[in-house]
Amino acid sequence: MRALLLLLFLAGCSTPYFHDAGTAPEPARFSLDSWPHRELWTGVVFNGDKVGFTRRQVRAAGELWEIESEAVMRLQFLGVDKRIRLRSLDRVRSDLTLEAFSYEHEIDGNQLFVSGSVQGGELVYRVQASGSEEQKQVALEGRVYPTSALAFLPPKDLKVGASARYDVFHGETQSI
Repeated sequence: MRALLLLLFLAGCSTPYFHDAGTAPEPARFSLDSWPHRELWTGVVFNGDKVGFTRRQVRAAGELWEIESEAVMRLQFLGVDKRIRLRSLDRVRSDLTLEAFSYEHEIDGNQLFVSGSVQGGELVYRVQASGSEEQKQVALEGRVYPTSALAFLPPKDLKVGASARYDVFHGETQSI
């Protein structure tokens, strides 16, 4: 009797519903020419309330590409009223490397403007904030990408445990 129960139990562990799914397909790879989402809008939700939105648009600009991004949020929490507006326009080459950029950040009425371009082996840009203006230069050691291009960068040798590294210019902190 025990042997019969054991046989029925073991037979139940292997059902006809589960089959090998086969090998996984290759990850989808898109160029900017064939990118399926030219404009993407999302809502920002905090504690169940919509507090803002984000928008990203990708468009051709001659031989370059423009990635325009915008985020607007208003947080009212524990008596604090925080207003945030971020806008960016990145001009990139077809390989997504940075050519030129313009960023506007406004937080509670305080504005920060950062704009510049890659010239030769340097990133040359201007920072305007609190009534002051400053010119800066950063030597580049290779390709640099804008943060807006991270979602478009193809994974390098996508495998479990693998990692990839890209140099990215972050406009808010003005750092790579």
